[in-house]
Amino acid sequence: MRQNPTEAERILWQHLRYDQLGVRFRRQFMCTGAIFDFYAPKLRLAIKSTVIFISLLPK
Repeated sequence: MRQNPTEAERILWQHLRYDQLGVRFRRQFMCTGAIFDFYAPKLRLAIKSTVIFISLLPK
C-alpha cells in the first residue's frame, strides 16, 4: 500500500475524513485483488482516485 498520497487523494481525504459527510470512510481498502483509495462500509462504496465503484461487495 502506498505511503504518500497523490495531491488529488490528499484533497479528497480532507473532505471525507472525520465523518464530515455523515459516513465513515477508510483509506486504502483491498477488494478482489484491487486496492481502492477510500471505502465507506455502510454504503458499500469504494472510490479509486480516478473512478467510483458502487456495490462491489456481495451482500
